[in-house]
Amino acid sequence: MDHSPAVLRAHCCIFLRRVYLRLVVGSFFLLAGCSNVRLEQASPPSLPRTVSLKVNGYCASETFQLGEIFPVNHSGVLTKTGWLIDTDRDFLPDKIERDMQIADLFGISYLNEDTSGDGYRDIVAYRLGKDINSQSSFRVCDDKYQDTDKDGLFDCEEVVLGTDYQLADTDLDGIPDGLEFRHGLNPLDPSDAISDSNRDGMSNLRALSLGRVIEETVPSWVNEAAVKVSLDTYGSCADVTIDDIPVLPVKNGNLFEVQFYERRYDGVPQVRYVKVLIEKEIEFMSEIIIADPVMNSTYNSSGIQIASE
Repeated sequence: MDHSPAVLRAHCCIFLRRVYLRLVVGSFFLLAGCSNVRLEQASPPSLPRTVSLKVNGYCASETFQLGEIFPVNHSGVLTKTGWLIDTDRDFLPDKIERDMQIADLFGISYLNEDTSGDGYRDIVAYRLGKDINSQSSFRVCDDKYQDTDKDGLFDCEEVVLGTDYQLADTDLDGIPDGLEFRHGLNPLDPSDAISDSNRDGMSNLRALSLGRVIEETVPSWVNEAAVKVSLDTYGSCADVTIDDIPVLPVKNGNLFEVQFYERRYDGVPQVRYVKVLIEKEIEFMSEIIIADPVMNSTYNSSGIQIASE
């Protein structure tokens, strides 16, 4: 065998080229494998059966214009692990209240939206770092559970949060104060309506009007499992259809709300609503129809008005 310097250099170059190619090819497959792992999404959990809601003949108030329509599920929260039940409808799912040990002396605070009975929901104390079991955590609430502007926050809660209890949308960004607070947005900051919290390419305002998740990046099946909102508008009126409303195994029934955001010609907003209490016992119903709704009222699964303000 020729061991001259020229031949040795040639063999060395061939060897190095082979090593280089192996490293490149190996790195390619390694990166491809990592890419597959990164893009793989968790399989969807077993999802509850659903019903559709039709609200036909809704019209904006006189001197007001029809704005966004927001679906609000008071009995459940959609997350990347599926639907979480919220029995007491305080915006905190039962699982979180149990995990965080937010409980009264009997350990049943997930059945009570205001554990201490001071007029402030548990989530307000939780978000502000207050003692949920103490009635002295906040100023005395003289008019408990009053929601003057129908935005989903009690008047006393709005006082401690700094929002206007007589104005449904304090920062005038198009999202009611209560909905912003529920989803971790700032009801005093108008910029978060056009922001994209989870970077899915959709503004928070648009996502909330479609019932989508904005708090976190989620697999595609999550928003596919969210409710679907469609409108048939005519003038200042609309027929609203909301599909895929989950019927969760909640003892006190599923409370679902449709919030109608209206804006007066001078820019002042107001919120009106229709709520539906969907009994967990319904087995074969697939559609609930409410015709010519009385605003700020609650209906049952048969479309019969059962409460009003």
